[in-house]
Amino acid sequence: MNRTHLCMVFMMLAGLASSIRTLAQNPTYLILQKAESSLGFYTPSGQHLASVPVGKHPHEFVVSNDGRFAYTTDNGSMLLETPGEGGNTISIVDLVSRKKAGEILLGEFRRPHGIDLDRKTGRLAISCELPDRLLIVDPVTRNVVRDYDTLGKTSHMVTLGPGAEWAFVSNSSSDNVAAIHL
Repeated sequence: MNRTHLCMVFMMLAGLASSIRTLAQNPTYLILQKAESSLGFYTPSGQHLASVPVGKHPHEFVVSNDGRFAYTTDNGSMLLETPGEGGNTISIVDLVSRKKAGEILLGEFRRPHGIDLDRKTGRLAISCELPDRLLIVDPVTRNVVRDYDTLGKTSHMVTLGPGAEWAFVSNSSSDNVAAIHL
């Protein structure tokens, strides 16, 4: 890498660091707007700053370790009881630029709902309703790296236990909680 390219890289990194510092100094509330299929940015007083379109009827979101990205589960269905195959994507929103940065395609796994972040690895734990599974997704490679049977119906919310050794998935239609050793 020549000196010019190296200077450009350092300038870009300095700009990114400055943007993240600005976000930290100016608190912004993130509100997932299910009916609008967007992630809204608001001031603490409730003033709407911006909205970023995401996949149809997102249900939950989580923010990356560095605070740069939000990941939304694009369920594709407004209500749990609504029939249909729904969506199969996770939207990636750049919180600094307030733009959609991409999508993670979930393939055969549809109606993603709950989401949690493994703070150690940065991987996402995502519950899906069709079929009822728990997915482990790498947001860097944008791939599903593992899936688990939740042994329930309508896998809804997911929470990772301490150290992300266990995942707990609530199954709405079978009224049970799956404890899955990861």
